[in-house]
Amino acid sequence: MECLSANYADYYLGVSGREADRTTFSEYQLDSSMQPVVTLGDYCTFNQQWQLITNFRFQQLATDIKDCTIIESSNSVGGFITVIYDF
Repeated sequence: MECLSANYADYYLGVSGREADRTTFSEYQLDSSMQPVVTLGDYCTFNQQWQLITNFRFQQLATDIKDCTIIESSNSVGGFITVIYDF
């Protein structure tokens, strides 16, 4: 579970009146919110030289964040794959 304070959510996702005047987005303010997150990761060592790190993250956005004028999706998906070679 991810918790966003009102200040954090409004700073990164809100649209102030001044910003709304300069863009096509309408003004929007957010309160604090909680949103569920699932993260899966693994670290594999194949031998002394080769290693693999994987990570996958799925997040269901909170209702007030989904309603924000600058957000186009109700989910957030991300991840990475890292290959390490020691020589």
